Amino acid sequence: MIKYESFKNQIIIILFSLSIFLSFISFSFLEFRFLYLLVFFFLIYDSSFLKKIPLNYTLISFIIPLLIFLYSSVFLFVNFNDINFYKFILDPLTINSLIKKFIQCVVISLTILIILFYKKFLVLNILKIIDYFVVIFILLIFFYSVNNKGILLETLYTCDLGFFYITKFLFFENSHFALISIPVISSFIYNIKIYLKKYFMLFFYLLFLIFSLGTFSLTFYLSMFSSIIIIFITTKNMSKISKFLFIILLIIINLLFFMDKEEFKFYQSGPTYGMVESKFAKACYSKGRYLKFKQQQEFGILTLATEKQPYEGIVLTEKQKFESIFKNKNKNLSTGIVIYNMYVAKKSLINNPFGVGIGNYIKYREMFDRTLNIKKSLSYSKEILGHEHWDKKKYAAPPPDLVGEIIFEERYMPSLPSTILVFNRNSGSNNISKLIVEFGLISTLGLFLIFIFSFRKEIDDPIKVTLIPLIFIQCFIRGTGYFNSGFIISLIIVLIIICEQILKKHENKNIK
Repeated sequence: MIKYESFKNQIIIILFSLSIFLSFISFSFLEFRFLYLLVFFFLIYDSSFLKKIPLNYTLISFIIPLLIFLYSSVFLFVNFNDINFYKFILDPLTINSLIKKFIQCVVISLTILIILFYKKFLVLNILKIIDYFVVIFILLIFFYSVNNKGILLETLYTCDLGFFYITKFLFFENSHFALISIPVISSFIYNIKIYLKKYFMLFFYLLFLIFSLGTFSLTFYLSMFSSIIIIFITTKNMSKISKFLFIILLIIINLLFFMDKEEFKFYQSGPTYGMVESKFAKACYSKGRYLKFKQQQEFGILTLATEKQPYEGIVLTEKQKFESIFKNKNKNLSTGIVIYNMYVAKKSLINNPFGVGIGNYIKYREMFDRTLNIKKSLSYSKEILGHEHWDKKKYAAPPPDLVGEIIFEERYMPSLPSTILVFNRNSGSNNISKLIVEFGLISTLGLFLIFIFSFRKEIDDPIKVTLIPLIFIQCFIRGTGYFNSGFIISLIIVLIIICEQILKKHENKNIK
């Protein structure tokens, strides 16, 4: 039994580590973000031979996802459908949508059940889960750099677009890496006294920190800054050396953020895309490495440029991106997408206080986008383009060169480039937008409870240092959906802990 317990514990730690921190990796049908679901087999064995699964665990994990599925399916038929029920239910698009919703709800159900059963073990082993990832990550980066000599020197600290944007290794872009690197760094600094006694792990964590700073981005800056603030105001037992190191890190990221970097131009011409002209970014594109800048033909972006008239644009620095948030005319895609999706969430909360249902975000966006007031302007002549209008059948939205800006009725809303309409139409750019649209007031209540309890002693510091910052970052800064970067796992763990504390307090009152 001892051997089984030891084996089981190590496998659970590895599976959760890979699922949370390397969620974008997949081999054929095997997606790392769902590897933790394999723990269900341990649960079956443990409940059969060691102890039974409490009935309330089963009911909670079954009823909640079932209600989500039923509500989402009914809302889809009633609000996003103009045909009768018979035709609707037989439509291949409907069938695919319902199957996807069902699978999502099954995943939520299994996740709730697994975490209810192994919550205590997971909370006690948060450091081990992070340690495993750091070792695996550094080794993978080492082997990748050996096979691609010079890639680290060309991308770390010297390239605005970054290692992951260029290589697509492990993560699709730097912001995806920032989502999970911040909790890792926060945990390392908070527990520095532990790692000062573990030289092997200290070495790996220092390498991870150096690499992470080399992939600096606006997402990294905002996430690290906000996480440090959260940790300072919520934790009670932080050591003096940890406080000192957090302050040093805060100074470093502010220096990186406010350093003067020159913006650089990109252009598309013929078979070579995104060749960069800038001394700052020159290292990124030596040895024939060129950037394919947002070359997504299915969205109709950058596909109308010709060799005679290449599409030109500016890649802003992180400071310039941040400043664009406060401008009346926001022309930056990154910040414009976030602002627009928050606007959509606000409108949805007013019109659909209980949400539109899981998986229906894209349907709501399609409907909402048609109501916008877009001030069109042609930037290319008919002679260059060969036509004046974009092909609605070929492109999901107008190419950026054929449209101008979105004009909002509200005075507080800046005008935004209509190009933003083709991005994050399913993910919402950050998870709070998606949560509010799909779950309405229920999601706001859950996040409010997390906010309140983050200041209370019932939530242990390891949770406040890792899981709560991870939830905050993906809700308010940058998100990639419910099932990536450990969001659903962290959210359920924290909510279960909070619910247990509320029930415990209620039971104590009844006893008195």
